[in-house]
Amino acid sequence: MSDASQKTFTVSFGAKQALDFSLPADRVIWQHYAPAALEEPVQAIRDALAVPIEFPALSQAVIPDDRVAIAAEVDTPMLPTIVAELWSVLAAQGLEPGNVSIVQAEGATDPRAELPEDIREKIQWVQHNPGDKNAVAYLASTTSGDRIQLAQALTDAEVVVSVGRIGFDSLLGYRGTNSVFYPMLSTADAIAKTRGQGHAELEPDDSRPLRQAVDEIAWLLGTQFTVQTIPSLNGGITQVLAGAFEPVLRRGKEFVSRELMVTPDERPEFVIATVTTDAGGHGWQQVAAAIAVASRLVARDGKILILSQANAELELGMEILRQVESPSDAIKPLRLESPPDLVAATQIATAVQHANIYLLSDTNADLVDELFMFPLSDVGEAVRLIEQSEGPVVIIEDAHNVYGRIAE
Repeated sequence: MSDASQKTFTVSFGAKQALDFSLPADRVIWQHYAPAALEEPVQAIRDALAVPIEFPALSQAVIPDDRVAIAAEVDTPMLPTIVAELWSVLAAQGLEPGNVSIVQAEGATDPRAELPEDIREKIQWVQHNPGDKNAVAYLASTTSGDRIQLAQALTDAEVVVSVGRIGFDSLLGYRGTNSVFYPMLSTADAIAKTRGQGHAELEPDDSRPLRQAVDEIAWLLGTQFTVQTIPSLNGGITQVLAGAFEPVLRRGKEFVSRELMVTPDERPEFVIATVTTDAGGHGWQQVAAAIAVASRLVARDGKILILSQANAELELGMEILRQVESPSDAIKPLRLESPPDLVAATQIATAVQHANIYLLSDTNADLVDELFMFPLSDVGEAVRLIEQSEGPVVIIEDAHNVYGRIAE
């Protein structure tokens, strides 16, 4: 094969790392690159708040005496900037900082970093503890009869604003808007009840009971205004949407379905998938999501190369997988234990039975091997694996944020 048939590809992975490699151009049947970041994201946030979608400007929805709760997803890109811009709007309406709270699930980092210093500590930051019965209050019962309890800072507020990111989700189909409220800002029992392994057999647009439940809970809470982002590489944003939650979610779904859907016409023998560091972190959750996407596409016994710099501690589900003799042996104990990382552990346990997975990461090689994957020590090994591959190839940058299926 002549050099003229070769094409050079560059993909991002890890914390602003990149890998260059060459392949015959006609072997690459699909290539996906993460959408570009907004050049002026702060102005985009301001514009979204000033002219919301199918909703009056937020400045018209609050009065000075209102108690305002901002319910924010932990992994929202540019969250401190969004919080600062929300405060600018609220402050202009005469609200006191003591009447504003930011409510997040456990494990968040302080989102008040970009607030003025004299305001920062006056706005309450609540990391919700789902195991604390005094931290929740009864909201209402759903049409199915479930008694819903939410963080008291939400039920006490006159105005509740949701902040998060819209994207594909194995349990919800699409995450975003109202998914911030439930179950993570409810009780430990609610979290355990809704924990699942994902629905690999369903498409994102298929009906999901949990998605319907979170939207009903938001309706019971009386929240209407939302600020949602769609991530770009390295913690940036490619879209910001604000307004009424239904049209915001609809537009977000349209964007991710158009820009983040990978649909080759045939199954590749080899999938190259990258994981970058973003607002959600760079751990097993992101690696497992990328593996699940690649596994849906690749031919049986094909090869998947995951490019990352992951080096996260194992949670219970991954420890269960590590300790069994074969990945299929992990499925039953994972279901019985229902650990917090159930989805990630199940995604990996399922995928390694379907394909050969090679992982470039900062994780100990022996540990990767115990998880039924092949460890790669450096980018040189990754390039050699790519150059020695055969058959059709699919390339997916930021694979943990996409959805993949073979086109019909």
